Amino acid sequence: MFKHVYSDSPWLIPQDCPELVSLFMEKGKAVSFPSRRILHFGDKRYAYLIEKGLVATYAGSIGKFERLICIFQPGTVFGAEKSLKGEFSTKPLIAKTLLPVQARMLDAAAFKSELATNPELALLAMRNFLAHDDAKVEGLLMNDLLTVPQRVALMVDTLFKGAGHPLSEMKMRLPLAVTVTEFSRLIHCDRAVLSRTLKAMAGEGLLEIRGAGYFFDKTVLSILEDVKLA
Repeated sequence: MFKHVYSDSPWLIPQDCPELVSLFMEKGKAVSFPSRRILHFGDKRYAYLIEKGLVATYAGSIGKFERLICIFQPGTVFGAEKSLKGEFSTKPLIAKTLLPVQARMLDAAAFKSELATNPELALLAMRNFLAHDDAKVEGLLMNDLLTVPQRVALMVDTLFKGAGHPLSEMKMRLPLAVTVTEFSRLIHCDRAVLSRTLKAMAGEGLLEIRGAGYFFDKTVLSILEDVKLA
């Protein structure tokens, strides 16, 4: 596998520190969302800790320039950074649940107050958020530098890791919520191009198409073995 530049976790936000997780577990309100739920978190004064499921965040509004920013897995907090950047202002950001989600929701003002009274926690949170940014930048870089088949392989690996089921010798189905249209948004690709790419990769034995389902094992990662970013 090739070496990454900013983070070994492109797109996928690395898990946050136990102290930050504990804050949300203690102070946050339990909420749940089905798959494919849209959250307009860019104009909401809340942050969320993901306990179960996967959440993808996108730039733009529904039906406009939706492009993936990153994916939050269990044990990560999203929507928190924007609550710390001075006076609250709305941003063109949306989130979609790729799997059913259980989360803890905390008001942004309460979150800021907790950090203000606990400098040690504030420092840990800031370090976590820097790691968030590295994963986001790495994902954007991969979408810019890799070919479509390479992006498919890397994103598939990312999705299964985030869901807690890393690729193995056993074929696993891509989550139903990740349609071809949604996948194209994840890897910043035209839907028609992606559809042709998936069929070509299936012909090469890198995946299986069964009806409307796409099945993968770690064979798909072979396409990344000779990648050079320079």
